[in-house]
Amino acid sequence: MRRLPLISAALAVCCLVASPVFAQGDGAWQQAERDRQYQPPCQDRRGAGPDRSLTVGSTLPKALRSNQNVVDDWRAHNLSDPTWRAHWVQVGADYVLVEYLTNRIRAVRLNGC
Repeated sequence: MRRLPLISAALAVCCLVASPVFAQGDGAWQQAERDRQYQPPCQDRRGAGPDRSLTVGSTLPKALRSNQNVVDDWRAHNLSDPTWRAHWVQVGADYVLVEYLTNRIRAVRLNGC
């Protein structure tokens, strides 16, 4: 029975010492909330190209099908190995992986992502 008052006193001291820490406000909780709400600029974009119209499954426009847009050294651009029967095409600062025969876009790599 003597332990109960001792435990109660210890809990009261802990609460008194800890309360100023919790009352400070702009601490780690607010910073975590701000970090959670931040989205990198690449996540709000839907497609590649200047008008963001090049998405997976769409067809590469004829104006971009020339050999000058094809990326030969894909490793230097930090791109993955192109899949079979496909090649990387640079569209502005973005890259799209395009099938040879159908000109369908298999993958999109946005600048900075």
